[in-house]
Amino acid sequence: MELAFAENCSEGKFLLVVAKIVDAKLTETAIPCDQLSNKEVKQKYFKLPALILAEKQTLYGAPAIACYLARNSPLYKGDDRPFIDSWLSTFAAENSKVSSNVILPILGHKDYTNKFYHESLAEFKTFLHHLNSVNEFLVGSSLTLADLYGAAVLFKPFALIVDEGQKKAFGKVVEWFKSCLLYTSPSPRDRTRSRMPSSACKKKKKKK
Repeated sequence: MELAFAENCSEGKFLLVVAKIVDAKLTETAIPCDQLSNKEVKQKYFKLPALILAEKQTLYGAPAIACYLARNSPLYKGDDRPFIDSWLSTFAAENSKVSSNVILPILGHKDYTNKFYHESLAEFKTFLHHLNSVNEFLVGSSLTLADLYGAAVLFKPFALIVDEGQKKAFGKVVEWFKSCLLYTSPSPRDRTRSRMPSSACKKKKKKK
C-alpha cells in the first residue's frame, strides 16, 4: 500500500500515527506543499491524502483511510463504529470550516472576510465547549480513531485561537489533548521518533 499526503499536514501525520499503532506496512509519499498543484501530482493522486491499495483501488480522505487501516484494531471496534464515524465526520467539517475561515486568514494565506471569520470563530469555541463536557475519551473508555483524529486536526486551531487565559475555560479539552495524542509528529522519513499515546503502545525497558 502507498500512502500519499501533503507534507507537514495534520491529517498526514494522523495517518502515520494510526499506521504505526496498527503496524500497517506502507510506502509513504510526502508531497511538498509547493508541488500540490503540480499537474503530474494531481493526475497520479487526484486528491490527498490517498491510500493506494495493492489491487489498484484507492481510498481518499483521512477518516476513510484511517478506518480502513484500523478495521481490525481496537481503535475502530465493532459496536463503537457508528459513534466513531460520527465524530470523524464532525471533526472533518469543523476543521474545514475553521481552517478556511479563521486559520488561513490569520496565517496570511487567504483574504480575511469579517462575517465568515467571526461566525466560524464563534462556532469553533461553541464546539470546544461541547468537547469540554465529554468524558476522558470520546467513545467508550479507551482511545479510538475519534480521539486521534480530533486531537490531530484541532490542535493547531486550538493553539492559534485560544490564548493562555482562555485555556482555563477548556481544562478538560487540554487534558483530552494530553491523554489521546501527546506525540512528536512523525516525519515521513523517520517514523521512529513518534511518541505514541501511552494507551496504545508497549512500554520499553530503559537501557542501563
